[in-house]
Amino acid sequence: MLLLWAIRFFFFKLYESPKYLMGIGDDKGAVEVMHNVAEHNGTVSMVSLESLSRHGSVKSALSTRLDVNHVAPLFETRTLALSTSILISLWGK
Repeated sequence: MLLLWAIRFFFFKLYESPKYLMGIGDDKGAVEVMHNVAEHNGTVSMVSLESLSRHGSVKSALSTRLDVNHVAPLFETRTLALSTSILISLWGK
């Protein structure tokens, strides 16, 4: 298990989600991540900062705030709480 963690940590570049970056208002970072992922996949990203700004409805949909009601279901049962805790510890930095 530790070996898999080390491989993920040292050999794979994990980018922040463009959706998350847009949600916190970092459109430039979201575009950069999309370009990096496209380059890694051998394609060219046609997304630009201007094209994102034209989609204001996407920004408003992402602007909902995170509260306990979104997180509480992950800990409803003992099994879910254990699974969630393990995933958080594995993916934590």
